[in-house]
Amino acid sequence: MHLKIRTKLLSGFFAIIFPFLFIIGIIIVYNQNALNNAFKTLEIMSIELNTIHDLRSAMEMGLMPGNDYLITGDKRYIENFHGYAEDIEERLKDATDILIRLEKLEVSEGTEEKAILNEERIILSEVKTAWQNMRELSLKIFELPNPIGNRTAAKLMEEMDYKWVYPAAERLNKWLAIDSEEYNEALNIVNNVWERSWIIMFAGFTVLVVAGVLFSFYFAEQFVKPINTLNEMGHAVISGNYKSRVDVKSGDELEQLAAAMNKMAEQIESLQSTAENMIVVGRQKAKDTN
Repeated sequence: MHLKIRTKLLSGFFAIIFPFLFIIGIIIVYNQNALNNAFKTLEIMSIELNTIHDLRSAMEMGLMPGNDYLITGDKRYIENFHGYAEDIEERLKDATDILIRLEKLEVSEGTEEKAILNEERIILSEVKTAWQNMRELSLKIFELPNPIGNRTAAKLMEEMDYKWVYPAAERLNKWLAIDSEEYNEALNIVNNVWERSWIIMFAGFTVLVVAGVLFSFYFAEQFVKPINTLNEMGHAVISGNYKSRVDVKSGDELEQLAAAMNKMAEQIESLQSTAENMIVVGRQKAKDTN
């Protein structure tokens, strides 16, 4: 099958570049997928950290109205408590929604990730229980008409502090510690993926340059050798060696050129032979005439 030089160059180039682009493409897709997952995790970890921090602060603030009511007996703290209660309920709902979002993330499918998620569910359940008891005890305190110096109120406050609020705060601190570790891990993944991307780009550029150099050397050898052969034949013909022939099997225009040069040399050789015969005959006739 005869191919043009241009066709051979293009087919050779694409034979090198297509597998390279295919492999690089797979790596880029994998890398991009890992980067997207890491960014999703990083985003939700950031939201979760803020939500849990706000929940802890809201519960600590929700403790204050009952304590202030015991000291002052001012009914306005009851309204303050209801405002804090709404805020706490909203924070608990946000925390629940975040755990639902985490379940949908691919990163939550591993054994370790599931264990962490289960632990966070347990913490949230404990905090919800603590909040229900904290609210009930606060309402009992607010029902007391004269809380100042009231022993019952003091016991209720002590129970709320040490049995529910402080343990819940510790559990939320544990949750924050877990999230901080997950956030740092996700951040490290993002950094590693970026570094890997630069390495891949540098390696890809290097491989492409090396492949280009090898490609040029290979095809230079493929074309230069028959060209030199044709050049040597041309010099031989110019020197009068009309019997010179070349055998080029490159399957392209060079092979066609070699066939044409062989044909030309054959015709020149035939013309030379004919001319020599005519000269011999002419000399013979001249001798016969004399």
